[in-house]
Amino acid sequence: MNRQSTVQPERSPEPVWCRRGDGVLAVPVRREVADLGGAVVLQGSAGRVFEAALGGATEAGATFARHLGALPGGAEDPFTGSATGGMAAYLWHYGLIDSPTFSAEQGHWMGRPGIATVEVVGTRDAIETVKVGGEAVTVLRGELDLERAG
Repeated sequence: MNRQSTVQPERSPEPVWCRRGDGVLAVPVRREVADLGGAVVLQGSAGRVFEAALGGATEAGATFARHLGALPGGAEDPFTGSATGGMAAYLWHYGLIDSPTFSAEQGHWMGRPGIATVEVVGTRDAIETVKVGGEAVTVLRGELDLERAG
C-alpha cells in the first residue's frame, strides 16, 4: 500500500459524530494501532467498521479503506460510497488531505478492487456536500410487488 503523505493536519483530529445514514462515530487512530495503518475509523451501528488509511492500495489512490461487517453475516463490502463520503469530509475538515478532489480505493484485499473519484465541495470549515462517483456493477436485480406486500 502507498502510505506516503506529506500532509500536516491543520487542526488536531478528534472523535466526531458524522451524520451519514444511521450515523457513524469517526475516530482518529495511530498508524500502529489500525489494520491498515489507518488515519480514521468510522464506527457505525451493529458492529460495522469502516477503516481508512492515507495512501492508496495502488499509486492511483489517495486513500484505501475497508468496510467490515457491512453485509449480512459480517461480510466485507467491496466499495462503500456513503462511508467514503463521510471519510472524505472528515479528512478534508481536519486538513489530513491537501486536495478536496482525490481517488479513493477499496476492495483490493478481497479481490474486488474499486476506485472512485471523490470531491468535497466547500471550505474546510463549511463543507456543503461530498460527491462520490465511479463505475458500478449490478450484483442483484429484483422486483417489488407492493400490492401483494399489502
